[in-house]
Amino acid sequence: MLEVLPTVLICIILAYCSQNRLFSVQITEKYRFDIPLFAIILILGFFVGLRNNYNDTSMYIRNFKIASTVDQYLETAPDLVDNPLFYSFVSYFRHSISDNHHLYLLTISFFTNTSLILFIKKYSTNFTLSLVIFFAIGLFYDTMGAMKQTLAIAILTYALRALFKKKYLVFYIIVFIAMLFHTYAVFFAILPLFMNKPWSLFTYVTIVGVIVVLFSFQSALDIVLSAAEETGKSIDTEGLMHNLGINPLRLAVFGIPPLLSFIFQKQLETKYTREKSILLNMGIISFLIMLMGIFNGANLFGRFSGYFEIGSIIMLPWIIDEIFDDRSVQMASLVVGLCYIAFFTYLSIGFDAKYSSVTLGQFINSLQA
Repeated sequence: MLEVLPTVLICIILAYCSQNRLFSVQITEKYRFDIPLFAIILILGFFVGLRNNYNDTSMYIRNFKIASTVDQYLETAPDLVDNPLFYSFVSYFRHSISDNHHLYLLTISFFTNTSLILFIKKYSTNFTLSLVIFFAIGLFYDTMGAMKQTLAIAILTYALRALFKKKYLVFYIIVFIAMLFHTYAVFFAILPLFMNKPWSLFTYVTIVGVIVVLFSFQSALDIVLSAAEETGKSIDTEGLMHNLGINPLRLAVFGIPPLLSFIFQKQLETKYTREKSILLNMGIISFLIMLMGIFNGANLFGRFSGYFEIGSIIMLPWIIDEIFDDRSVQMASLVVGLCYIAFFTYLSIGFDAKYSSVTLGQFINSLQA
């Protein structure tokens, strides 16, 4: 915890500076260089990219070290569901760019964190609070522990930009590319169905569908596993399900934006733009997916929900801005931010025992070795 908390607090302070245009430099009439924002990206990029160990990091390093050439990999005729673009990238990087695994992790870290942070900055009405939620809701930790998935999520932020402009072909092309990095990204393809205002008839139909799945979960899972076996695919159900449900506290945290938007829907319904409707619907989807894992399948549903949680990261500050008056919105944002920091502190218990990294100097020396 002592390693991650100072990093997070520094980034939150920098986010406040960025939000208030402190320490930024006017380069041209239309462009201002945001030094605090640049610093956040650097700090997170190096913190995540210089790690030696955390969650599945050792597996990613091991697979990188033994990666075959791209030609050898393609000779195995990988299926679309085998993340072929990710492993082709790993092979290409290993044999054509560098065999230094720190440089490999850094490259992915900087692309992922830059894409996520710039997207949040662009669409959030309160960048500071959104960054707090980014840390607390788990997406930050996922950039270290679920690298393929968060790389796909980062790619999907560009799909969202296209969807906001109704560029459907570009949207689906980017979703397809992301799916080749991490298969679950294919579920992002449903988003054009959720462009209407939240809490419309379609929202309630979706909720009913989730309830049906909750009561028929085991039979539905058996059908999926049976179909997979018939195609010759084996699925590690024990690793996937873990026989554990979603942490109720985490579920409650995910439920805050949808709950507030439901309670104050009359106050909010005239203020939704296309972007806000899509993002809030993403937050609702994320919560509903988490809800399906309340009794079992925490790993499975936690990963699915991760694709949509950036909606809550961006929309909760906007909801607070809209439901509180100008005199109380800052206090409300502060209280919410402190609560999320407390939750992040709770999540970070034991972090130091799982995380290790090299220093920047050690990384530079490794490039010269």
